[in-house]
Amino acid sequence: MDNCDLDKLSVNGAQLCPSFKPDITLYTATVPSSINSVKLDLLTSDSGASCKILFGDGSRTVNLSDGLNRIDIEVIAEDGTGKTYSIELTKLSASEASLRALAVEEHHQLHPVFSPDLYEYSCAVSFDCHVVTIQAQAPDHNMQVTVKEACSSGSVPLNVGDTLVTVQVTSPDGTNLQVYTITITREHIPFPVTFCDVKDQMMFECPVSLNAFYRPVSINQSDPKAIFSSPYIDMLTQRSKVHPFTECPLGDSWKVAETELDKRMSSALVNCFFAHRGCKSVLKLGEIGAHANDCPYKPPLALNTKDVTETNWYRKHFTSSSSWEIETKHSLQVGQRYFSHHS
Repeated sequence: MDNCDLDKLSVNGAQLCPSFKPDITLYTATVPSSINSVKLDLLTSDSGASCKILFGDGSRTVNLSDGLNRIDIEVIAEDGTGKTYSIELTKLSASEASLRALAVEEHHQLHPVFSPDLYEYSCAVSFDCHVVTIQAQAPDHNMQVTVKEACSSGSVPLNVGDTLVTVQVTSPDGTNLQVYTITITREHIPFPVTFCDVKDQMMFECPVSLNAFYRPVSINQSDPKAIFSSPYIDMLTQRSKVHPFTECPLGDSWKVAETELDKRMSSALVNCFFAHRGCKSVLKLGEIGAHANDCPYKPPLALNTKDVTETNWYRKHFTSSSSWEIETKHSLQVGQRYFSHHS
């Protein structure tokens, strides 16, 4: 017989990738740092065929070293035909600290795409997204993974502008630490913001947009301290790198992110965007966007003309015959003569 296939191949405590098929001869697997040996479970398709493990002492119990261990399994058919199956089995080091996967729930995209050896990422979310959950998975369950900004529930509250999320991975032996960061940026709030406290209104208002700060930054060493919304100061300094108020030149690293200000502002109380329509809700600025989507006072996307024409305001100013008295005055001066006409 010339059948030199394996009918079964598995590694106790490890998952082969890809899943075993007799015609696939190369596999990979990873085991945590606490695993010092694995047991191979294999069976030839033909009872007359023989197999030999070309690793260590040839035993089906394989002792592992840190790093890559290549285990070759030679299968010989009755007629001498041979085939070699290989398993590249990686034992993680107890001093290694890394992630196997990192994601922001709700299908928010990381930029760049995650890779274990890339440590800085950005992510954009909508203005009404005020909390996210970070999914961080280590290749070794003995590694300790901590999302430093997460609440006890595991969720991360977001500032109105930028939120820096830090994911810390500690090696099993505690000797190494690796930090991954995600800067999550919310879209600009598309409504005017009214703070409940007049002091907050003054403290958190951009001097250019005259609305709440968005991703606030200050000009380094400015006196008095000048703070702007990031998009507006970028626009003002696009052509000339000078202070927009004093016209003094801006040096290197002139822009300073005001993350603490952003955090305080996100916790300040504001009125609903639709207070003018009757909503009495008062929420934190960081949470008002989610409320706005479901606010019962939110105007419909498709405005019905009757919503306007049947209001008392419209009837008073537009439907009454005496509502408008328009005076026009035409004047013409030619030489020394002056003509005037009223209608």
